[in-house]
Amino acid sequence: MIEIKDIRAGDAVFARNERKDPWRDGFDGPCLVCGAPVKEGSGVRVHLHMGGSTIVTQDEASAWEAQCAADPARTCDSGDLGGYPIGPACYQKHRALLQPYVDDFQRAGA
Repeated sequence: MIEIKDIRAGDAVFARNERKDPWRDGFDGPCLVCGAPVKEGSGVRVHLHMGGSTIVTQDEASAWEAQCAADPARTCDSGDLGGYPIGPACYQKHRALLQPYVDDFQRAGA
């Protein structure tokens, strides 16, 4: 698992990039790391979980889902948000850390 806070750009960078309208046509949304718009097909995707705070593999997501399902009081929320984009520059900067998660997400066909 990777905590987003460990790789996320500073608040000022993220806020500046978010103003660039990452949801316009031809874009996949904001980069999970820096907030910049990610052009369709130019970035990679990872599985985001735990309410958006953590990047996980499919096995980690399944284990968390099972743990939450076994909670009789239903106080656990897995917070599965599916796939989120990471732009090419941020991916290159954190490639060693992110590569297993990107590969896993692609293998899952998500």
